Amino acid sequence: MSGATPPVAWTMKEDAPVKSVLNRALLIVLLAATALSCGPWVGGPVQTGMDAAGDVSVSLGRPRIADNTLVGSDGRRLRGGTLWLYGWIGDKKAWAMSEAVWQSMRDHRLNVVRVACAYRPERENNLSLEQYEALLDTLIDRAEASGIYVIIDFHPRPGSYDMTAARTFWNRIARRYRDRPNVIYELINEPVFSRPDDYTDQTLRDFEELWRLVHELAPDTPAIVMTFCQVGDTGRTPAQVVDALRGIDWSKTAVGFHSYWRDSSERIVDLKRHYPCINTEFYNFRPNARRREMQIMDGHAYHATLMEKLGISWTQWDILDTEGHLPNLDAVAADLKAQGRCWADAD
Repeated sequence: MSGATPPVAWTMKEDAPVKSVLNRALLIVLLAATALSCGPWVGGPVQTGMDAAGDVSVSLGRPRIADNTLVGSDGRRLRGGTLWLYGWIGDKKAWAMSEAVWQSMRDHRLNVVRVACAYRPERENNLSLEQYEALLDTLIDRAEASGIYVIIDFHPRPGSYDMTAARTFWNRIARRYRDRPNVIYELINEPVFSRPDDYTDQTLRDFEELWRLVHELAPDTPAIVMTFCQVGDTGRTPAQVVDALRGIDWSKTAVGFHSYWRDSSERIVDLKRHYPCINTEFYNFRPNARRREMQIMDGHAYHATLMEKLGISWTQWDILDTEGHLPNLDAVAADLKAQGRCWADAD
């Protein structure tokens, strides 16, 4: 690839109870059978059992680091999509609360959803923290009931961030959800454009400060740091940039990256060799697209399939965010199956 550099803003991205013992036992058998079947990927509950009322219940443990990626408490890689909570895009909020998107996650057995929280006080119609809390309360409850993890993603305008807003957001959010085992915190989405080499010493110190803040408020909640918008092709590698971070507990922290703009996974493989990591954003390759954020990487038009090959957890941008994008999820699932990367093979 030519090494194209993204512009300052990516406008495309912005714009019936079980009553009898017999029935309960049968339901548990069916759930177990489903968990053993071969599908495009894994998700669903970590454990199934009986709660105090005798109904089927779901239990999720804290995510953890394994094989230098962030995984569920059962060791399975995280696979999922993104929902948007933008105050000025009302239909995205309504869609995130709809039953259809949650049914799609269950049908495809996704086990994580990334919730992009565009908390931007400088913008008209920005959601207040109280509004974010009400929305997140509902989403986290629904996810937990379905055996799904939630990545709370602080999502300022891509390529920039404001530390005052970040501190305000995480002081409230980290404290509020610290006891929820199905929650992960992504500290800042794409803070810098465009290459890792553009991360300054101040950017690193800011991440250290936010990591300490979140860790003190929610010491058991895993965190995602850095969230590179691309891994670059010249200058410092992501791993070399991360080397300059100080005081991070890598037993519960992963480096976020996005696979935009690049056609080789060489730097991703290098990052995984040195640090826990997770790909929190990419979308399906579009051969006739005007913009070229997505490239065929290592011969893979579907980066979810490549991440499975590399053993890296992932959340895709364009498979859950609107009803019109659900066919993208079907296409991803079909490619995983065709490439022999269904969850039974991958795990």
